Amino acid sequence: MTKPVPPVGTKRICSACAAKFYDLDKRPVVCPKCAAEQTGSTAIVS
Repeated sequence: MTKPVPPVGTKRICSACAAKFYDLDKRPVVCPKCAAEQTGSTAIVS
């Protein structure tokens, strides 16, 4: 039996450093690696 995975938001790519991260449904979207605020829709569709 598997546990349900909690929602983690949308997977994104930072426009400043190209790091991949989940936005955790927080606004504004800020990169956890370089702290750059994301202004575009650079979501990853998988």
